[in-house]
Amino acid sequence: MGKVSNAVVERVAKAENVDPRELNVSLYEVIDPDALDALFAPTCNGPRPVGKITFEFCGHTVVVTGDRTVSLADERSAAVSPTDD
Repeated sequence: MGKVSNAVVERVAKAENVDPRELNVSLYEVIDPDALDALFAPTCNGPRPVGKITFEFCGHTVVVTGDRTVSLADERSAAVSPTDD
């Protein structure tokens, strides 16, 4: 299962229409990516059924939910989930 932090970067880059490496702010500058991944890592019983975190990144309000869906509050469509690495 892919990392939520990678899905956040990819989602914001898609919204900005740039390559993820071309974002003007590093995710590390706004949130700890390892902590974000740990918050939404599957439990021994499977995926986490609940949970939500919202934060600002590159001018977008990012929303990550317990099912590992990453969406942007300013764009109601095209939510993504992490994919296998």
